[in-house]
Amino acid sequence: MEDRGQNSVRCAIYTRKSTLVGASQEWTSLEAQREVCSAYIRCHAHLGWSEVSTLYADEGWSGGDLNRPALTRLLADMAAGEIDVVLFYKIDRLTRSLADFVRLMDGVQRLGVAFVSVTQSFDTSTSMGRMVLNILLTFAQFEREMLSDRVRDKLLSMRQRGLHVQGPPPLGYDRVQGRLVVNEAEAKLVRTIFERYQEFPNAHGVLRQLQAEGVRCKQILTRKGKVRGGGLIERGTMYSVLKNPVYIGFIRSGTEWFPGVHPPIVERSLWDSVQQLRAVRTKAKVPWDRGKFLLRDLLLGDDGRRYYCSERGGGVRYYQSAPKSRRDPCSPGLVRVNADETERLVVVALRGLLDDRTRLKRLLLSGQPRPSDKHLEDAGSVASQRVDMMNRTALREWLVAVLDHLVVTVTDLRLYISIAALEQFLSWDGFGHFQVPVERQKGERLYLLSLDAQLTCAHRDFSLPVQRSGRTGAPNRKLVNLLRRALSAQRLILEERETSPEVLAKRFRLSVSAFHRLLRVNYLAPDIRAAILDGQQPSGLSVRDLMYKPMPLDWTQQRRFFKFTEIDGARESSPVDVGAVIT
Repeated sequence: MEDRGQNSVRCAIYTRKSTLVGASQEWTSLEAQREVCSAYIRCHAHLGWSEVSTLYADEGWSGGDLNRPALTRLLADMAAGEIDVVLFYKIDRLTRSLADFVRLMDGVQRLGVAFVSVTQSFDTSTSMGRMVLNILLTFAQFEREMLSDRVRDKLLSMRQRGLHVQGPPPLGYDRVQGRLVVNEAEAKLVRTIFERYQEFPNAHGVLRQLQAEGVRCKQILTRKGKVRGGGLIERGTMYSVLKNPVYIGFIRSGTEWFPGVHPPIVERSLWDSVQQLRAVRTKAKVPWDRGKFLLRDLLLGDDGRRYYCSERGGGVRYYQSAPKSRRDPCSPGLVRVNADETERLVVVALRGLLDDRTRLKRLLLSGQPRPSDKHLEDAGSVASQRVDMMNRTALREWLVAVLDHLVVTVTDLRLYISIAALEQFLSWDGFGHFQVPVERQKGERLYLLSLDAQLTCAHRDFSLPVQRSGRTGAPNRKLVNLLRRALSAQRLILEERETSPEVLAKRFRLSVSAFHRLLRVNYLAPDIRAAILDGQQPSGLSVRDLMYKPMPLDWTQQRRFFKFTEIDGARESSPVDVGAVIT
């Protein structure tokens, strides 16, 4: 460090201790470090060195990273120009990471601050001093890594001796003097879980019964005095119990098991039987089918949200947006489109574009090159036939190459087609799978093709209402009375929550099943109920339809199911060529 003469040199002392052991003692390691550094500053008082009053001490913080409160304050004061020299007992008190030290040195050199190690002589203002400092720090990092290896080996040795280390004790045990001791109340619950797993056809039934009985997870008091756990038992907790070999007297370390010193809770025969059932009931992982979702990562909503792939029971596939955010009540809700219908429309529309000589010519003439009319007609028809013969994997690769993206709205589906990719496909020889050899260029010219299709299915959000048909008619008294009785039944349930459904159904002179169907009428879309009250429902709609037909819960599907879409003159989905070339 350069000689500053009689100028005042503001010196800050940084101390650190990795553990909290001995923190309550009168004389700690932090105070010892500070005393040595303070003496060093007094020895250099003739150079103008003076100690600042601010304390920078990190107690219980590792030197493996720089995320420490006192060090953060020290760096902020250095940046503010309040410190000229930083002193520490040894370099490993500052950091044990060579990468972190390089970052620190780069910052302090720009600020003109010097580092001084009291017990290790080096000067960061010279190249030789920085080299010595890097060597010392390399050994400090090596010591830290060796310490990590020793801790890992120690934990493995303890597990091999049958001791449970790391983490809270499992359900059914308590830790007493470093060993697991059976908690009889929790042990009874563990045995119940294993026995019921054999009785129920699946784990979900066991979980539902346990939650109905109010069974809760193990409550743990942390070292910091915080209480964790104690909530209703969850699926992850139950599965961890079912597959944990600690309940038959073993300690698991990775894939190895070691005999434990704790007593078992579950008999080995019961545990083996449950593992066999788990193996049978576990669904085999099916490899991902690349052609299963043709429009994966291509479909967007009109609000810019990306649509993800989803598959429900029975193999029904969907593309759906992210669900409504609980933190933001104003965020849009989940929107879903049927994958089969959407993919069919896209492929049919693209094949129709290839077969249409006029539209294809107009599309290609907007870019380069400009093929002749005869070549255009032949290339389009041949390309359409090749698309028809593609399997789903090849069709997926073709759609990724030709389509830049798709946008689905309430009223239409918009295809943004890459003109350059389509030209390459028309000149493709048909061997292998078609792929665009170059990446998409920014500002690439796209062709917009719009399909008039109502594909979206909004959940928990109001969708487009049924428009008035303009015809007049007297309301159907039977339908109006059905709506009135359904509303009365709903109000009765809300007012008398403790009354059983059988008693409430008798008041309406209905069976329990019919009473449930009556309540379901309340799930009709508001515009459908308004149309019934105005007498504008489709002809032929009866009380039996509303009561006994399998009514969908989605309002858009309800309008189609009960033929309310005919009132507002809805049209069949048909491609509409916008013909717009955009950049």
